[in-house]
Amino acid sequence: MLILSTKTVLAYGKVTAEGFVVLKGAKVNEHVSEKSVTPGAIKLRKKLFDDGKVKDLMTTEDLLFSSSSAAAVFVLGNSASGPMTWKNKNGTSLKELESKDTE
Repeated sequence: MLILSTKTVLAYGKVTAEGFVVLKGAKVNEHVSEKSVTPGAIKLRKKLFDDGKVKDLMTTEDLLFSSSSAAAVFVLGNSASGPMTWKNKNGTSLKELESKDTE
């Protein structure tokens, strides 16, 4: 289980064979930095909000993303490195965890 937490967001997620899943109940940032986020990511975020998969800034179901970075951008609303921002309960980043797996 991985956590992405700031002053404005709190999300739990996990790596799966299909991609990266942000779990139901994640609190996402209200604002999007249109300068740092790709048009495709902005469009996907808007679609998830419009489709009711996010209500009152909380995800209403588990959401699958192609990568941990795509998930982090969705939650944070700005450019982010998923491997650096998603951490386990001990504060170890996904990047560090993945590098330990390959050692």
